[in-house]
Amino acid sequence: MTKKRALLFVALGLLFFYLLVLQVVAIWPFTIDDMYISLRYAKHWEQGNGLLWNIGEQPVEGYSNFLFVCLAALALKLGLNPVIVLKLMGVVGLVLTSGALYCCSRLWFSKAISLIPVLWLLFYRD
Repeated sequence: MTKKRALLFVALGLLFFYLLVLQVVAIWPFTIDDMYISLRYAKHWEQGNGLLWNIGEQPVEGYSNFLFVCLAALALKLGLNPVIVLKLMGVVGLVLTSGALYCCSRLWFSKAISLIPVLWLLFYRD
């Protein structure tokens, strides 16, 4: 690898890390209401009442992500803050998505060029 290419790869890698940190800083304070739906189910489940929205009523599946319900119930059982645990899982998901996108891009492009779709992903703002 030439010096110029190595420098480009390092610059893109630093930009990736910078954007990843910026994404986490931007999304960390925001908690969507869907999380609280999952947390209510997790709280009832962890207390031994089952996957119920209202205790004593018929079961209704109203959560949007069963894995988050399981993780939140586990966090409650372990005495951890479930909101922090679910947000950390969101960060892990962002890192894994970025890595998977990079690996898919490597099927067609060089190392440096394969970072570009990942950077596009991290530039996304909603």
